[in-house]
Amino acid sequence: PPTARVSSKSSWSFSKISGLSQGSTALIAVLVAALVWWNLNNGLNFLEPSDSEKLKTVFFGREPWLVLCHNGSDSVHSVFEGTARKMRKKVSFGVLDCNAQLPSKRTTIDRLKLASHSSPVLFFSGFGRRPHQLPSKVLSSEYSLLKELRAQTRLHAIRAKDTKLLNETCFSRTNCALFLAGGDLDASALSALNAASDALDWMNWVVVDSAKHKLSNEKDLGLPKFQPGVHRLVVLQKLNATAPDQTPPKSISTPYTGPWIEAPIVAHYASHFASFDEQDVEGVTLFDSSKTTLGRRPPPPTPKQMRQPPTSTPAAAPTEPTQVPTTQQAEMRERAEELRRQREARRRAQMDAEADDFIAFSEGEEADAENDGTFFEDMDADSSDGEFFEEEAEGSFEDSEEEEVLELD
Repeated sequence: PPTARVSSKSSWSFSKISGLSQGSTALIAVLVAALVWWNLNNGLNFLEPSDSEKLKTVFFGREPWLVLCHNGSDSVHSVFEGTARKMRKKVSFGVLDCNAQLPSKRTTIDRLKLASHSSPVLFFSGFGRRPHQLPSKVLSSEYSLLKELRAQTRLHAIRAKDTKLLNETCFSRTNCALFLAGGDLDASALSALNAASDALDWMNWVVVDSAKHKLSNEKDLGLPKFQPGVHRLVVLQKLNATAPDQTPPKSISTPYTGPWIEAPIVAHYASHFASFDEQDVEGVTLFDSSKTTLGRRPPPPTPKQMRQPPTSTPAAAPTEPTQVPTTQQAEMRERAEELRRQREARRRAQMDAEADDFIAFSEGEEADAENDGTFFEDMDADSSDGEFFEEEAEGSFEDSEEEEVLELD
């Protein structure tokens, strides 16, 4: 019996321990599954400063990355983590201790020239661009960070605005697709450019606003002349120099002149590179980028207006006196004659009135004249009554005729 009791207790103990082991295993499996699920769904990648190959891809690769500098002393910023869950399919989100030493004995802060005084520190890289720091205010909300990331990923290429950046990102590379935009990119042109750059992602894609900038030797690319609103594309392949003292190697220029659609662009350059032989470059366009500069495109000349010759006003012809019709002349003469007769009649009436006043005597004057007898005698001595009035009338008539002539003139 004691043995049986011991055996019974022993068997109970082992079964109990076995049950606990199975429960612990199940719990551990659940925790591991939850951890894997969390890692897959939070979209965060914890980067190691010692992994130089991975960091090289993050810093200078084509895949877009948003990296948050974090030393692990506290939790990751909630806005950064929440945005990572929403955009993990378009952008990779990394967490890195930027103050830790890299294999090059430098820190990420020094290597990328980041401003550590602003906190938190985060930077964006991808599409062949150099990593550049984003303002910390984009972490104020998920909306601000999402808006910034959409702007950063809108164009899957590098924008070159000066000669230095163009040399670093295009002319110094073995293969470069140079896109000369004729103006702003609409939705269809942008979609075709992004799709083509993603399909041919093994070469750098560089965009130059050709409406504002011009290559110094643009005509050597073999492209059509610049036209506003017309986009142009050319791929440059650098030839290897065969001798150390050889001049800088030139590049083969392969322009694309087909429709601006993704499929024809990709097919054109895929066929070109599949059949390309560097030893047989006869008939191809060679481009020397060693002295190429990128400057401002001058504004289009304004059309000159044709100068109109001065219009001389012809001298006015001398005006001839208006010819009065004959009938009107006769009427005017008759009217003038009628006016002359009326004035003459008025003049005679006035003369008669003056004569009557002159010869009218009062009774006293007449008596004095009879007594004296000298008045009419003096008058007779000079002239008779008829002669006096006749001379005065003739003088008045002559004056009337003289006045009539002056008025007609």
